[in-house]
Amino acid sequence: MESIFKISRLGEFGLLIEGLESDAGQYLSQDNVSISHRAYRWDHSITINKIYYVNAEGTETPKSYHIVNHEECCTDRLEIQLDKDGLYRVAHIILPTKVWIDYALEIGENFNLYSKVYFYDNGKFYLWGPTTNTEVTLDVIAAEYPADTNTIIRSDKNTFAMYYLNNCFNTLLKDLLKDLPKVGNNCEICSNDSFDKKVKDRDLMWMFINIIKYSLDMGKLYEAQRFLEKFWRCNNFCGNTNLKTISNNCGCK
Repeated sequence: MESIFKISRLGEFGLLIEGLESDAGQYLSQDNVSISHRAYRWDHSITINKIYYVNAEGTETPKSYHIVNHEECCTDRLEIQLDKDGLYRVAHIILPTKVWIDYALEIGENFNLYSKVYFYDNGKFYLWGPTTNTEVTLDVIAAEYPADTNTIIRSDKNTFAMYYLNNCFNTLLKDLLKDLPKVGNNCEICSNDSFDKKVKDRDLMWMFINIIKYSLDMGKLYEAQRFLEKFWRCNNFCGNTNLKTISNNCGCK
């Protein structure tokens, strides 16, 4: 069984994470009465999406994790809202539940093919044992490499968001256009110090947006993240986009 998923934008500042395993025929049939190695029925498993934020040096910071319970078959869909732009890694994990454990034991499965049998039950994670189960954290499972000898099905994807940056740029452009009153068939620019500063801010943002997009097109995710971090250090006009403004160490005058 393979972990297959896609990430897409949702609304203004959100992500939609969709598991595609059901569409790809990865889950065992609901009427399957046997146990297959590292393959589960929909109703014997859950999906976990663990979100990491990645800085320009490659350091990953866990942001959150979300469990999609497999109730009504077979929609695996998660909607999340981002609180800032940047590089994210999503770990899409499928894990069996205690229902699978109990069913497997009932039909005589002895788990001899596994060295570690991880499972989920009622909001907690466990490592199965012949006599007792040991509660573990999701961090333990996330640090374990999926292998034929454990019960973890997993794949990872990166995604890069610049939703707040684009939102700020759009807001700035709208503000600039307010200073372009229509006179006949021409647009007359009412130039003043405030307008001139907005133009400089627009040009600065446009440079950053383009270099970030170019870096992404070239597959240079860390470079894109580095330019994004530099912009937010230089920024002093996007403080209303849920991102903290830091005005030091930017090298800008």
